[in-house]
Amino acid sequence: RKTFKSNYLLDVPELKELHKVIDQKLYGPLVLKGEWTKDENRNTVTGETATLGGRIDYTLIGDDLSSTINNVPLENILGILGHKRDFLGKAYGKGKYNLKRKSGVVDLDIKSFQIKPSPATQTIKMVIGKDPARVIFSSTKFHADIKGKITEYTLHAKGSHSSIDITNGRVNKINNTNTAKFKFV
Repeated sequence: RKTFKSNYLLDVPELKELHKVIDQKLYGPLVLKGEWTKDENRNTVTGETATLGGRIDYTLIGDDLSSTINNVPLENILGILGHKRDFLGKAYGKGKYNLKRKSGVVDLDIKSFQIKPSPATQTIKMVIGKDPARVIFSSTKFHADIKGKITEYTLHAKGSHSSIDITNGRVNKINNTNTAKFKFV
């Protein structure tokens, strides 16, 4: 029937070693397990990982990757992507990414979103008299549009007496910059 089906287990002790192979800078270990199917028309890879805590299920059909994120610590997601682990919370949501076009969309709900204490939170505390690192936001929505080395994003977090809005967010991996409009109430 010209079909192939197999289970797989991919155990990568350090993603940093794969930078040149996958053309993406990722960090830390990763274990993926699932099923690979190939027929005359396409490759299909399904699987899951619990390496980051929580669970991520994914499906790759041709060049289209879709994933479902369930109860994954936000600081672990930031760490594997090489960002500072300045935020806490549990991420739930979906992502879609096209490997050939290097573009996609991510939508996350983050439960118990919180900013970790830092020099920036201490400065805000001195200016306004409130410590943003002590606020736990009950409703947080994150949206990102990925287009090659440019990612545009928004984040809207609401707590009982506080809110954070990050709009016009833009991560530029070409010149290693992150710009955004930030509002803390």
